[in-house]
Amino acid sequence: MFAITPLANRLVDTTTLDYAIDVGVENAIEGYKRIVGYAEKKKVTICIEYLNSKVNHKGYMFDHMSWGVDVCKRVGSDRLKILYDIYHAQIMEGDIIRT
Repeated sequence: MFAITPLANRLVDTTTLDYAIDVGVENAIEGYKRIVGYAEKKKVTICIEYLNSKVNHKGYMFDHMSWGVDVCKRVGSDRLKILYDIYHAQIMEGDIIRT
């Protein structure tokens, strides 16, 4: 298995956070739509990784599961999946057993 973690969805200026997140989601969707056709043709799955932005990856946009689910649904390809990392989920969303 081969995975790419695109750190291009990292926020640089968080002073306009709401705007940046909206633009970031749209940019991510547009970018993934450009490459999923190739992944489908080659039968390769693209995994986007859920990372925490509190401790290890400041400014990372995919720091809540809802962000990744929204992106995957809007891209609309079975070849785009979420790599769910329990370490990062625990940091961002609390007690993993209840989430």
